[in-house]
Amino acid sequence: GTDIYSVAIDPNGTLSKPINLGPKVNTRGRESFPFVTDRHELYFSSDGHFGLGGYDVFHIDLKKDDGQLVNVGTPINGPYDDYAFTLDNATKRGIFSSNRSGTDNIYGLLETKPIEDLFHTRIQGIVTDNNTGEPIGGAKVLLIGIGEEVLLTANTNDNGEYTLKADKHRAFKVKVEKRDYRTTGRFFKRIVASGDTDFQLDKNRIELAALLDFKNIYFDYNSSYLRKEAKGILDTIAQALMAIPNLKQIEVNSHADSRGTKKYNIWLSERRAKRVVDYLVGKGIDPKRIQGVAHGEERLVNDCSDNVHCPENSHQLNRRTEFIIK
Repeated sequence: GTDIYSVAIDPNGTLSKPINLGPKVNTRGRESFPFVTDRHELYFSSDGHFGLGGYDVFHIDLKKDDGQLVNVGTPINGPYDDYAFTLDNATKRGIFSSNRSGTDNIYGLLETKPIEDLFHTRIQGIVTDNNTGEPIGGAKVLLIGIGEEVLLTANTNDNGEYTLKADKHRAFKVKVEKRDYRTTGRFFKRIVASGDTDFQLDKNRIELAALLDFKNIYFDYNSSYLRKEAKGILDTIAQALMAIPNLKQIEVNSHADSRGTKKYNIWLSERRAKRVVDYLVGKGIDPKRIQGVAHGEERLVNDCSDNVHCPENSHQLNRRTEFIIK
């Protein structure tokens, strides 16, 4: 039958050699009445593509190399011949021809929703902390193709909300990333209905103090010996580790204040971590479940760094050991 071709138009009005638009548009049947919108969308009529009967109007986005051909559906198309479709993107109004009444007539139309809705699906939802239920703002949500290429990204707002637009005719994956949280994702098959898709993220590292409601332990100046109150807290931790086997490993993070050299403070915090680990092992905890880590003065909780005058109670806050679930 008939095919649709394209030409390049030079600034002086000269036309290039016609190029057949190929099998994505053209078939063994008749492709006719091409119309291009100001957004480079091609509408045309065909009786060779699968349709509702006779000529049907189809749409394809010429800006995209992988654009999907879409039958515009009812009420434009029906069991008769529907063709010669035009649309003004600004006014949303257009006209088309049809012999649905038994003779060829021209009809008016109003676009009530974007044509993209026929081949796009909206993926939206809320990302929350799986432990607290609080929304997570600033999480990165990625739309990933089957070749692992990133198609689109979005960031959650302060309420943890995100929105992505995907091609419903293709399989894809949605992945959520956030610092200090485990990355999670979900695979979607083709033709997904729009709807809410929520994600719950688990923290990579959970402070044991927050989980079991106790304070960190602290040390005297230039000392690694355990205070009486520190031993009471460690007894609580040991009981929790014995009672909760799912707490497979904790990280003992020991710190020092800024007084002394950095090399000495690393050594001192190593001693503090070892004292804690040895105490817990002495309470019957498998040493494989405990890992001591020394940070020296690298992670101060305040401004009491080298050559800064601070009261003793401020320095005390830095002479600490924290417990992290791994």
